[in-house]
Amino acid sequence: MKRALALLSFAVCAGPLAAAEPTAKADSAKGQNIAGKICAACHGADGNSPTPANPKLAGQVPEYLQKQLANFKPAAGKRAERENPIMGGMVAGLSVEDMRDVAAYYAAQRTKPGAVKNRDAFALGRKIWRGGDMGKGLPACAACHGASGAGLPAQ
Repeated sequence: MKRALALLSFAVCAGPLAAAEPTAKADSAKGQNIAGKICAACHGADGNSPTPANPKLAGQVPEYLQKQLANFKPAAGKRAERENPIMGGMVAGLSVEDMRDVAAYYAAQRTKPGAVKNRDAFALGRKIWRGGDMGKGLPACAACHGASGAGLPAQ
């Protein structure tokens, strides 16, 4: 009886794992092609945006990039989790696989450091990075992103 119960428990737990389809591998070359047509004008061909208003995507965690892209795309009959008319238009024609490929491409690129143009803004940013702004309920950036800014990919 104990053996039968153990086998049943194993089957219940392992069954979904065996039935799950393997995750398709990202195609960085395809991602580069898509990024060159859709993303590069704002985020740079290599993910190092020439414009400070647009985020640098180079070197970012691929799962994070893919999630952010997906969040701009509304699900059938629902609103997008992140509503943005520009990004919504950019991701409208992308499939889940396309977003995965673009994310893989940008994640594989090297981030180029930017130059400081406003010393006061830099000092304020460093202060918020290290200690947050408790008056506004803003925690330190480093609390989640780590001292080096590498982030916590496991989350």
